[in-house]
Amino acid sequence: MPEALSTYSIKTQWICIGIYFFLSSYTGFSQSKVKLKRKITTDSVLDFQVNIINPSQHTGTISKKDGSFEVFVSKGDELIFYGDGL
Repeated sequence: MPEALSTYSIKTQWICIGIYFFLSSYTGFSQSKVKLKRKITTDSVLDFQVNIINPSQHTGTISKKDGSFEVFVSKGDELIFYGDGL
């Protein structure tokens, strides 16, 4: 009987280790955001600000008068650019 108890204990330890690695890799992927710094350039002078939206991260920003902006992104994210003159 004690042999079955030790097998159960070993299986439980391996399951706990597996759950730990699964959760640690999940949080590792969620931390892979980087700040994207870019500038919108056009043929004409921008006289309005552009909204930049990242729907995947539920964040966004507004460009400065010179067209520059910063927004957090992860690999595979898509950005939406919205403005009155676009």
